Amino acid sequence: MNERLFEYWSKARKHGGLTWILKKTLTISALFVVFHTLLNYPSSDVVSIFAYFKQEAAIYVIFPSLMFFVNWGIWLYRESKFKEEIKRRNVT
Repeated sequence: MNERLFEYWSKARKHGGLTWILKKTLTISALFVVFHTLLNYPSSDVVSIFAYFKQEAAIYVIFPSLMFFVNWGIWLYRESKFKEEIKRRNVT
């Protein structure tokens, strides 16, 4: 783990895992909804944007749910690497 990532993770874990996971999930999900809509709505057959959101509602629910678990896995992976780095550096 390089120094920059070590410092970032030291700060991120002070805020808590759930906060980090939710912040990342909401950010990625919002970007997904915006870009998915911008790229796919113009070529769809629906009349209004609200009908398009209704049509795509399942995707807009499933994607954030999956991203929550992906971010949880990333948190667990980085946390294990951080703990290994603490042992290697002999930080208390």
